[in-house]
Amino acid sequence: MIDGQFGGFLLDATKSSSQAPNRFRNVGDTGTNKTFGSMELRRRIVNNTGGIVTRLRFRIVDTTTFPPATGRADLRALTSTDLLVGPVNDAGTCAALQVPPSTSPVPPCSVTVRALTLEEPPSQPNGGGYNSSLSADSVTITPLAPGQSINIRILLGVQATGNFRFLIIVEALP
Repeated sequence: MIDGQFGGFLLDATKSSSQAPNRFRNVGDTGTNKTFGSMELRRRIVNNTGGIVTRLRFRIVDTTTFPPATGRADLRALTSTDLLVGPVNDAGTCAALQVPPSTSPVPPCSVTVRALTLEEPPSQPNGGGYNSSLSADSVTITPLAPGQSINIRILLGVQATGNFRFLIIVEALP
């Protein structure tokens, strides 16, 4: 779920939401709060507020997490890092006004998906769940202009496999 003043798009609209580069599952990325690997959700967010945004975060309003019910995933929001992703075959993403820009304004291109930081306090030793927030710290450094896009990388640790829900809303400050 994306707030009305922010357009939320798949990173590559030529692929389904469950396919790379929009969603990426890494069963080998195990460790703390990701016993069964990790899953990434990658989206392009567009500032349609008409003003400059200096603070951007994503609040988790619904997710399947601890304790997992039978057949349900236990997901934990984690801090991610910037990552160059490609090929992207979506002309809208390749041509979008974004910082840093894509490698080409026409498909196929590669784009940087920006890190999100799991906010504290409170302490999040088990990763984030319901009502946690993920901050796009790059927006604090380089504000998001009207019409500008940011590609985000939501990193989720998988503690139990199964069907899942994950819903966010956008919170922003001028």
